[in-house]
Amino acid sequence: MPLTPNFSVSQTLGLPNVITFTDTSTGSDGAIEIRRIFLLKADGTYIKDGVNNYFSWDYADDTIELDVINRDYGLSITVQWLDGSFNILYTKNYKVDLVAYVSNFINGLTQQETALPSIEFTVDYFQQKGHLQTLVDDSNQAIALGADYKKSQVFLDQAYYIINNQTRFF
Repeated sequence: MPLTPNFSVSQTLGLPNVITFTDTSTGSDGAIEIRRIFLLKADGTYIKDGVNNYFSWDYADDTIELDVINRDYGLSITVQWLDGSFNILYTKNYKVDLVAYVSNFINGLTQQETALPSIEFTVDYFQQKGHLQTLVDDSNQAIALGADYKKSQVFLDQAYYIINNQTRFF
């Protein structure tokens, strides 16, 4: 059965800097020896390994973890399956939004609310928290409904600004 290329992308809330890739392809192709992962940002630049615009992923490993991000991103992720001469045999692309940083921040606000129930949280506080959640939802919708990682990044940039200026908002 020929290879049907596929992969999944995930983050762990406690480790938002790490992206986990799992090869979920079906079938097989004995010529494949390596994969490459390209992480294209909305601004047209790549998150890279320092030299190349991609990360190498050994074909013997079903999963790879990349500790490469320091904030949330809307990305166009391409995985290529290559033979030993680095000829591209298969390619698969997904548009994704990685939102673990803002999700962790929102969870921290929730933890604060439950840990300090005697503190009066203002309407403005809850509006700002709701605004952050709406930005995450909008980012998710941009991906789910339009595969628009650039629009997703606009929402994530707004969330990033709020988190980095939290003393103004919370």
